[in-house]
Amino acid sequence: MPPEALPQSSDPDASSKPRNGSPSLYSLRTIPVASASHSPTSPRLEELAHGPNETSSLLSASDNQRSYTGLAKYMPALDPDARKLVFRAGLKVLLLFIVGSIVLGGTLWVALPTLDEADRPMLRIPKSFAQLQDLNTLLKKYRDVYPYRIFICYTITYLYLQAFSLPGSMYLSILGGAVWGVPRALLLACSCVATGATLCYLISAALGPALLAVPSWRARLDAWSEKIEAQRENLMSYLIVIRIAPFPPHWVVNVLCPHVGIGIPRFWISTFLGIMGVSVIHTTIGGKFNFAP
Repeated sequence: MPPEALPQSSDPDASSKPRNGSPSLYSLRTIPVASASHSPTSPRLEELAHGPNETSSLLSASDNQRSYTGLAKYMPALDPDARKLVFRAGLKVLLLFIVGSIVLGGTLWVALPTLDEADRPMLRIPKSFAQLQDLNTLLKKYRDVYPYRIFICYTITYLYLQAFSLPGSMYLSILGGAVWGVPRALLLACSCVATGATLCYLISAALGPALLAVPSWRARLDAWSEKIEAQRENLMSYLIVIRIAPFPPHWVVNVLCPHVGIGIPRFWISTFLGIMGVSVIHTTIGGKFNFAP
């Protein structure tokens, strides 16, 4: 049976009034829709405006845990204390990010050798293979003259990306294979990933109360805690497998692990071993990629 079209009203504020007298946290403007049969988005608009109904294919009345009203389904309301807790945690993360950026910038400023004017545009965190090739050319030029400085700058940059779950680690692993060869680059990349993930672990551990104040994260944490308990006898193998698999994302694992009873030594070792497979691929690509000398 086709869903009903959105009701039209002469009252300009009718679409923002709560339905059936229930409270609403969000107000929505009236969106003109010709008819449900001619608009493929009208069932979705119906859900956003008035909440899920019994005929919805996305949510049903039997799914009590997800039967939020309107947009509250996507952004659950927090009580004032929880909001303050989350806000303060956000400020702390921002402060840590600023401090980390200052440390990274200071390290690069002190440790990097003086670059020629023509080489300076090549110095950037690579986000494409073209930028990666430029950076590889630059590092190879200074690698033999300043080996320890190049190593320190590479390591600090890798740890920074991992600690704050920023993109670019894959390119750095490929770059490591191109600069140092596969054996040394593989050991270095796995160590940087495991150590950087541990920094993310520690940040999450420090902000635990704020994380638990968010209902969606608390539900995810409870579900993952049950999985960890079910695999307690084979926990190391389980942690290695979830590092190999693409789901859940690695940053989610980093954030949740300190809250489900996984210690730092086990976390570091499982990350080091679990990331080794994909790191072999990345460093091998770098070792065999036809970079300019």
